[in-house]
Amino acid sequence: MSIGIYLSFPFSKSPAKGLEWGRFQFQRRLVKSYLDSLRQELLSNQFSGSSVRTVLLGAGEWSYVRPEELTKLVSTLKGEFGFSRGYEFTIETSYKQIGPEILLAWEELGVNRLSFNLLEVELNQLKKVVSLARAKGFENLNLDLHFGRPGQSLLAWQKDLRALTSLLPTHFSVYSFGSSSTRQNLRKEIYLWTANYLEKNGYKHYEVCHFARPGFECRQNQHYWQRKNFLGFGAGAASLWGDCRWRNSFNPAKYAGLIKSKKRAVTQKYKISLPQQKAETIYYSLRQARGLDLTRPQAGFGDQSGLLKSKTVHQLTERGYLNLRGSRLSLTKEGFLKADEIIVKLIQAKNFLTET
Repeated sequence: MSIGIYLSFPFSKSPAKGLEWGRFQFQRRLVKSYLDSLRQELLSNQFSGSSVRTVLLGAGEWSYVRPEELTKLVSTLKGEFGFSRGYEFTIETSYKQIGPEILLAWEELGVNRLSFNLLEVELNQLKKVVSLARAKGFENLNLDLHFGRPGQSLLAWQKDLRALTSLLPTHFSVYSFGSSSTRQNLRKEIYLWTANYLEKNGYKHYEVCHFARPGFECRQNQHYWQRKNFLGFGAGAASLWGDCRWRNSFNPAKYAGLIKSKKRAVTQKYKISLPQQKAETIYYSLRQARGLDLTRPQAGFGDQSGLLKSKTVHQLTERGYLNLRGSRLSLTKEGFLKADEIIVKLIQAKNFLTET
C-alpha cells in the first residue's frame, strides 16, 4: 500500500491578505527552528517504512529554504519512508527566487514536478525561470492562479492567461481569491471563460479547480480525492489513516514548541463514522469531472441507484447544475461554480446517507 506525504512550509516574504498560502511572515530564526521541528516530527512518526507514491512540499515559498537545509530535510524523509517507482515529488513556491543552483539541488533530491504560485505575473522573469527549469529536465509544471482579486478585470485576466498558456505548462490550478460572496458576476464570467479557453487549448478540466494536459493530472490531489492514506507534517498539516483524521497546530511557532516538548503537535483528531466516510466519498467524486456512478458500490457503501429517482437530483439537473447520463451523475460547468453548495444538498438528500 502506497501513501501520500505532505510537508507544510507556511511562510512567504510578503503574505497576501485573503490567501492561506504563505500566510506567515518569513523570519530566518523561526524558519530554522521550524525546519528542525519538521525533521523531528518525521523521525518520531509511527508509520516508518511505508511506501510513498506522492510527495508535496507545499503551503508557501520553499525556494527560500536553503539547499543544504532542504537536503537535510529530504534525507530525513527518505530515511523514514521508501519511495515507490514512478513517484511524484512536487515542490510549491513562487518563481521569483529560483535560479540554476536551486533547480540543480531540487533535481538531485528527486523533485520532478514544480508548482508556481502566481499572485502577480512578471512574464519576462517567469519565462526565464520556466526556460531554466526545462533545461534542468523539469517537464511537469503547474501554475497556481487566483481570480477575483481586488481591481482585477476580465480583460486583464484573459491577457495574462493567454500569455501563461504560451509557456506550455502541463497543469493549471485556478482558485477563487478571498470571499466567494463578493463580485459574483465577475467570478462567474472569469471561471467559465477560463474553463472554455483551457479546454480549447488541450487542458482537460478534470476537477473543479484543476486543468491538465493528458497524463499530467496531479497524483497528489487524486490520492486525496480517493481517500487513500496520507500523512501531513508541519504546521496546519492534515493526515488521514483508515477511519481517522488528525491535524497539527496551524501556528508555526506553537507547532515548533509542541514538537520540542512533546514530539507531536496534533491539536485535532477524530474518527470518521461510516456515514461521514460515505459523504466524503460522494463529495470528492462529484468535484471531479467524471462524477459518480450511482449503480457501482462506492468504497464499500453499496450502490446509490435510488438517487436516479431523487427529486433533488432532478431539480438540480433541470436547473443546469447536474448531468445525469445513464447511471453517472456529474456536475456541469455551472455546477462547478457552486460545487460545495450543490454537493451538500445532495448529501443531505435522504438516499445518500441511508445505511447499506
